[in-house]
Amino acid sequence: MYATAAALELEGIEVRLARPDRNGVVSAEAVGKLLDENTLLVSVMHGNNEIGSVQPVSEIGEVIRKFKAKNLKLKAESYPYFHTDAAQSYMYLGLRPHECGADLATLSGHKMYGPKGVAALFLRDGVKLAPQTTGGGHEQGFRAGTLNVPAVVGFAQAVKEAERKRIERAKEANGLKKHFLGLLEKSGVRAEANGGMENSLPHILNVHFPDMRAEELVVALDMRGIAVSAGSACAVGAQEASRTVREVYGDEERARRSVRFSFGENTGKSEVERALKALLEVIHGLSPKPR
Repeated sequence: MYATAAALELEGIEVRLARPDRNGVVSAEAVGKLLDENTLLVSVMHGNNEIGSVQPVSEIGEVIRKFKAKNLKLKAESYPYFHTDAAQSYMYLGLRPHECGADLATLSGHKMYGPKGVAALFLRDGVKLAPQTTGGGHEQGFRAGTLNVPAVVGFAQAVKEAERKRIERAKEANGLKKHFLGLLEKSGVRAEANGGMENSLPHILNVHFPDMRAEELVVALDMRGIAVSAGSACAVGAQEASRTVREVYGDEERARRSVRFSFGENTGKSEVERALKALLEVIHGLSPKPR
């Protein structure tokens, strides 16, 4: 989303960014202060993919609705449109676009154990978009290109499974997350979770290690068969610090010393404990020796 906004700026479109609080949450009030008669779109990530913060999308949707009614006296179909990216959150939290006031919502297949390379875009009735890929008249002229039917069918099944297993998956992932964090706290290693723990995705834990560089931890853990990341999965290989952590805390050094752990359906307590053991081996092996 951030890269897309930056690309729009290069085309001369004004982009306004709402600042998150120390828990990584953008308030509805902060969004409301950025709205004016020229605002075309408000885009908010429902659950952050790096630190797990869950945004108050229903409150934001209500602020946008009231803004339209009071300031523009326009119909609900009018600008600004409200979009939310629910790719990371849908499997664990679900999302009903009509209930939170979203005009558009995006989902991704591989984020819910579906096929890679397939996604979904929810459009509220009345929302009109120009096609980004032109050519044939596929999908009522909205997007050219032959559909990948097996991927679409697989994605649909993944959505059904997400609906059926949501409560169970969320409970298990959150239990593993708390188990890992509890073991880490007992270990005595200097560490602090980034973002708030109360209102966060159950499967993501981002940890700040003041005595360690994130890239060192990522490489050393990978050699021990433990996959973690220093930023988003999209930025793997870029060797860049987490932009999310940097924006939330205003601290470049903290961003360069933070690592993201995630817990999935194939993760159990034994894997969590093995990961912690490997983490402690790495930290004690790489930490500066006391003088």
